[in-house]
Amino acid sequence: MSMEHTPIPWTKNGLSCTGMTGTIFICPTPQNGGVFECTKNAEFIFRACDCHEELLEFVRLCALEGSATAKELLAKAKGVSS
Repeated sequence: MSMEHTPIPWTKNGLSCTGMTGTIFICPTPQNGGVFECTKNAEFIFRACDCHEELLEFVRLCALEGSATAKELLAKAKGVSS
């Protein structure tokens, strides 16, 4: 599995999100097979990507300080099993 994602910036448009290459995701409404939390889910996905690089950098710095938890989180973020 590749850990690459569509480059930022992303733009949130209600229940969808677009990037420079087009639509990245659409959270379906309950009428279209989705869940009632579709608006909150779209916001969560958008916010997660928006701060992803900053969080990875923070975890990298903690790992450099010797934090075992940070090293485990960094491996998990990269999709590496421990």
